[in-house]
Amino acid sequence: MNGAANGERNESLFQAACQMRDAGKNQHEIQSALMCRALEDGLGVEEVNKTLVSVFQRPAREAASGQGGRRPKRPTLRNRKPVTYTTAPKGNYELKKRELPRPIKNGAVELLRVAFNEGENVRIVMSTLEDNENGRPANEGTTLDREWWLERLIKLGGNLDSYDKKGGIFIGINPMTVKGCRDEHVTKFRHVLVEFDSIETLEEQWHLVNEAKLPCTAVITSGNKSLHAWVRVDAKNLAEYEQRRKLLFDHLEDHVDSKNANPGRLSRLPNSMRFDSRQELLALNVGAKNWQDFEAEIQAEAIGEEFDIETMMNFDTSNDPNNLLGNRWLCRGGSCLFVGQSGIGKSSLALQMAVTWALGKPVFGVKPVKPLKSLLIQAENDLGDVSEMLQGTFGRGGNKNRTGGNLGPARTPCGRR
Repeated sequence: MNGAANGERNESLFQAACQMRDAGKNQHEIQSALMCRALEDGLGVEEVNKTLVSVFQRPAREAASGQGGRRPKRPTLRNRKPVTYTTAPKGNYELKKRELPRPIKNGAVELLRVAFNEGENVRIVMSTLEDNENGRPANEGTTLDREWWLERLIKLGGNLDSYDKKGGIFIGINPMTVKGCRDEHVTKFRHVLVEFDSIETLEEQWHLVNEAKLPCTAVITSGNKSLHAWVRVDAKNLAEYEQRRKLLFDHLEDHVDSKNANPGRLSRLPNSMRFDSRQELLALNVGAKNWQDFEAEIQAEAIGEEFDIETMMNFDTSNDPNNLLGNRWLCRGGSCLFVGQSGIGKSSLALQMAVTWALGKPVFGVKPVKPLKSLLIQAENDLGDVSEMLQGTFGRGGNKNRTGGNLGPARTPCGRR
């Protein structure tokens, strides 16, 4: 599709998807590989999803194989941009209990009105207790437009308690195509589901949602031991969704349930019973205003660290666990910069330090706390240059005419001049 005319882009996408399907790729793998490029080339999300779904509705062609026949062609979608993940600092949040808000009245209706737009399709799934005593989705569910569901819920007074489903009722966190039920049917990559199964109480989970300022469209009780936070990421495509989801999960690494990674994930529908508890909508539009504000906030946390007077007065400077060299001459997270004109021996000094500290011995009085490993990265010296410096470090001479060849009379790690 790279360079294809407007009328040929969909066909290029279809052919590329067929080739990958015949090579054994599933729908999710194909969408992950092709969606970003297809969107960049001008196709819409619904058009891409429809094309990819149609690929698996047709019989496979002759399987791609390296044995006999012609070598299979590469997918037409070439030069796809790789996904670049942003690293987020891990949040250091103290778990405290915060009183839960009162449930929002007509929670199911209000959730649909706020989390979805007019004309978008919503997936709702009943539960079953087969093979899972806590309740699991009974089937693929029903995906219809928001207005249809709203009309149905309003007729029921917004209350689904009359449905005798002990395992509760599920709802998809993102809009889908009509009758869609899989990740490849998602039309808007709007929400990531965050759940805190490792945190014992709902009050502590609610505190973390607020303390982390998660940009939540909705926070729902599961009817059991956890809250479901619909974090608004508003990604343009699957690639950006994965990037933002990873950043979010990295930040909440100590607490988040990492299984909730896919955009077609199911959450819990408010105003329905799960055994003796009710799934409730606790909050709408809490935390940061949008994803951009949230990302700026967590990246700012890595800029500095606050120290209080009591901590500083009680710190044992002679027993710093982060110390690496000398008396806190260099600690973990610190840096040492050599500045000087070309040819005075900076590279040779760096190599001598690496070798000597690897032996656990001091350099110019600076002693390591233990034998240290060093990684030297440079792009100016060839094998001969590095060999001269290393041999000079061990007192084996080398080319004396090269200024950086050795350290002259400096004492070496082995004790020889």
